[in-house]
Amino acid sequence: MTSGLSPKTPNIVMGISIATMFLTVGYAVFVPARSAKGIARSRTILLDNIDEDIKRLESSKDAAAKVNKQRLLAGDADSVTSELMRIALVTAKQYQLELTSVRPQRTAKLGIVDERAFAIQLTGPSESVVSAIRSMDNPKSRFVVRSIQLSPQDSAGVSMVSANIVVVGYQAPDVAIKTTKPTTTRETGKK
Repeated sequence: MTSGLSPKTPNIVMGISIATMFLTVGYAVFVPARSAKGIARSRTILLDNIDEDIKRLESSKDAAAKVNKQRLLAGDADSVTSELMRIALVTAKQYQLELTSVRPQRTAKLGIVDERAFAIQLTGPSESVVSAIRSMDNPKSRFVVRSIQLSPQDSAGVSMVSANIVVVGYQAPDVAIKTTKPTTTRETGKK
C-alpha cells in the first residue's frame, strides 16, 4: 500500500525548509540588534506612559470621589430620615399632592455602602404625581426612585391616583459612633 506521497513531495518540503533557513539567517544578519541606547529610550517611553496613566487614574478617582460625596447621604439614620421627609414634604407641596405616609424600610448592607430605603405614599392628579416622581428621581438628587405602584382613585372627572413609591439613598457604612463616657464627680461619686 502506498502512503500517497509522490517522489517529488520530499523535494518540495526540503526546498521550503531550506528557503526558511536562508530567510532566518538573512534576517539575523541584516536586521541590526537593538542597542543599549534604544533599549533605554524604549524603557523611558514606557515609564512615561505608565506615569501618565497613573495621573489620569488619580484624577478620575478624585472626580469619582467628588461625585460620590455629592450623592452619598451624610449623617445618622435620623438625619437621613429628616432629609427625606423634607424633600417629600417640599415635593408634595410643590405639586399640590397629599403626602399620606413616609415609612423607613430595613437598611441593606451592601459592603461599601448602606442602602436606606423609604416607602412614600402620594395622592393626587396623575400628571402631578408623575411630575413629582420625576423631580425626586433626578441626577442631582441624593435619592433614587426604585419602584412605583400607581392605583386609581375614584374622583369626579379628575384622574386621581395613589402612588406607592420606594425611594433609596446610599450612605457610607456606619462608623463606630464616638460616645462620651460619663465622668464621676468627686463630690457625689456618681456618674
